[in-house]
Amino acid sequence: MSARLVQVRRKLGLLRQRDTALEVEGASHHRYKLGPRLSDAALRGWEARHQVTLPEEYRAFLMELGNGGAGPSYGLRPLKEDTAPTPGTFPLSRAEAEARVKDPVDEEGDFLEPPYENSPPAALWICDHGCGEEDWLIVRGDLRGGVWHTGDSHFAWFDLETFRLYGFLDWYEDWLDEELGPFESPT
Repeated sequence: MSARLVQVRRKLGLLRQRDTALEVEGASHHRYKLGPRLSDAALRGWEARHQVTLPEEYRAFLMELGNGGAGPSYGLRPLKEDTAPTPGTFPLSRAEAEARVKDPVDEEGDFLEPPYENSPPAALWICDHGCGEEDWLIVRGDLRGGVWHTGDSHFAWFDLETFRLYGFLDWYEDWLDEELGPFESPT
């Protein structure tokens, strides 16, 4: 895990160095800075108060890199005392989420409705893209540790080649890679 966090830190530094004009969406807001790191004791206290164990990748990110700040769109939302996961258990199995990604529309050609009312259950709101588009980290259920997107469509982030569910670090690094792309020199 620590090698992966070093890689994420390196890519974030590269993006900060290359996007000096802050052209990436949200960069003028977060300026590629992360909030202060959280201690293991602080996280254990938060988990006890909210009766949930945070997914390992997210927990490691909070402890080693920072809490909130640089991230997709408006950036990562910080984990605060009053931040709480939505109640319940996430209602989809992995197989149901995969099916939704492979065929995201209904008979009329509309995106499938979410399998819940309002916000996704058993999830932490980690990113606001604006216009009702949000990303959530699932903390309970078969998709625990995965990232779920809401907005016009509702889906879990998967690597579409391998169908590996994106965990927090996959999701975050995918954002870094996408934003670094235009800054890469042609080979």
